Amino acid sequence: MAVVTINPRIWFAQYHLSADHNQVAVTSGREEVDSTVFTNTAKSMRGALPFVECTGEGYVEFGNNNVHEVLRSNINTADVPVTIGMEGAGDQTSAVFFKANLLQYSINGAVGQLLPFSWQAKGSSTPAVQGKIFGIGSKTSSANGTSNQLGVLAAGETMHMALHVLSVSGTSPTLDVIITSDTASGFPSGVTRKTFSQKTAVGSDYLTLAGPVATDSWWRAQWTIGGSSTPTFDIVIVCGITTDP
Repeated sequence: MAVVTINPRIWFAQYHLSADHNQVAVTSGREEVDSTVFTNTAKSMRGALPFVECTGEGYVEFGNNNVHEVLRSNINTADVPVTIGMEGAGDQTSAVFFKANLLQYSINGAVGQLLPFSWQAKGSSTPAVQGKIFGIGSKTSSANGTSNQLGVLAAGETMHMALHVLSVSGTSPTLDVIITSDTASGFPSGVTRKTFSQKTAVGSDYLTLAGPVATDSWWRAQWTIGGSSTPTFDIVIVCGITTDP
């Protein structure tokens, strides 16, 4: 069935840039290398290391923390978490994410027209990870995210995890996020597998966990919020498993 694209999500580090874009594309694959040997009767090519490239287009908005300043100031910043959420992103929605290096940003306007921008980012030591959103939205209290049966993390596989903190309010707010696993959806004996660095302001983080991890096939995020005056964090947490090269 054909899919009409209306409202994908674009999270770049601690910024939500969807409203500025009208196009976004993610390309993934493997770098081609020549594997031709003497016995071949024609050229032979083989896929080597995985790669991912992301491009976006939209209309410029100037000002502090708006899309122009965000992209312009992050050119050649390494290891920026980028997440592209599918339509109507929510808990358990599919998403593609990776660590990126923003290499190009351009604006090229014409008189009397909206000022367009375009950008290109490439993966920084990560493939394109197909995952799910483990937590999203405004959080004011400690809680467990929804359980997700991503499967057992086997030898030769890696779990990737990204955290975007888009806004923070309250007095002395703190956010601690962990990723846990278990053998059952109710998490009767959940084990902490990874811990993101504590967040007290907007920011982002990216973690990996190499397999194997026992027999656990269920995964979820847990967040602990501290502070006073109703500490509030607007967050996106995404996780997925890839097969190592």
